[in-house]
Amino acid sequence: MREKRCPRAWAAAAVAGLLAASVTAAPQAPAQSPTGNGELPAFEVASVKLVPPGSVNHSEIGPLGGASYTATGATLMLLISTAFGLDDADRILGAPNWLGSQRYDVNAKAESGVRLTMEALKPRLRQLLEQRFKLSAHRQTKDLDGFALVIAKGGPKLEKALPDRRAGIVVMNDGTGHTKMRLTNVSVGTLAAALGRALGDPVADKTGIQGEYDMVLDYENDPDVGPSLPSVLKAVQEQLGLKLEKQKVTVEMLAIDHVERIPTEN
Repeated sequence: MREKRCPRAWAAAAVAGLLAASVTAAPQAPAQSPTGNGELPAFEVASVKLVPPGSVNHSEIGPLGGASYTATGATLMLLISTAFGLDDADRILGAPNWLGSQRYDVNAKAESGVRLTMEALKPRLRQLLEQRFKLSAHRQTKDLDGFALVIAKGGPKLEKALPDRRAGIVVMNDGTGHTKMRLTNVSVGTLAAALGRALGDPVADKTGIQGEYDMVLDYENDPDVGPSLPSVLKAVQEQLGLKLEKQKVTVEMLAIDHVERIPTEN
């Protein structure tokens, strides 16, 4: 993910946090190990380094799907959002003021035979944050005005993702309001999270659609520019066969109880 933006030229950004995100309809218990022993799975090896202030002004997240995870210049806000599946920093409560400014380099490798999909990454990244930053937190929920993503009349117009393609989201904006969102090998829940970021309001996936898809949305972000492209609401219906309906949405929040700025030694 690159946090830096180029407002006057086409800017592409792989939105890593959104690949983890979805709006949930009920509170969840803290994540536990699949083995049921109460412990999260851990990276086989991991290095966390403090980046000197002012030396880097953007973040880059390596592609998922392999055995390694890299995050260069990542804020702890970004790492926590990814680890807990939050698509908006506003959903992190009690964050110290440095959480979105201090940056870190993370290099980690999974145990033998594990491919780091987003679902495999999240518990390992949470364990790393707990161990190196002494992070403790708890989940809360809040009802907010938002949208429900449902199936439109005529049915969905979704293209099944090709196998073995890496998941990703690229959002391009030419600075005039013309926006193109390209989603590769992602769920409809991830689409809902991306739409929530675009609209500035939470979006809950209520389509019931399972599986991964390739999707493209081409829309006008500024209605004053002209009618050459549909609004994002119309584009979702016309191009994807889905519909956004206004309603109250239950949003999951994360309240931080404790976190330390300096990570423990590698």
